Amino acid sequence: MMDLQKAKTIYLAGDLGGTKMAAALIDASGRIAARATRPTRAEQGMQQVADNFARLLLEVAGQGAIERPIACGVAV
Repeated sequence: MMDLQKAKTIYLAGDLGGTKMAAALIDASGRIAARATRPTRAEQGMQQVADNFARLLLEVAGQGAIERPIACGVAV
């Protein structure tokens, strides 16, 4: 993993799929600074999946202790 203190521009990316969800912090050169994945657990219902995905995005965004993401992109 890269040193987030040296990164100037950080983006948050999220992917919500049928079996897993993922989130990552990415710097301007495309390097992944932090990432995490979780099972989607679609059987829990749409609201619970949305809540879990939001928590995952916030968890990964919080790993950028110095810089906050300037943008967030989500693929579903």
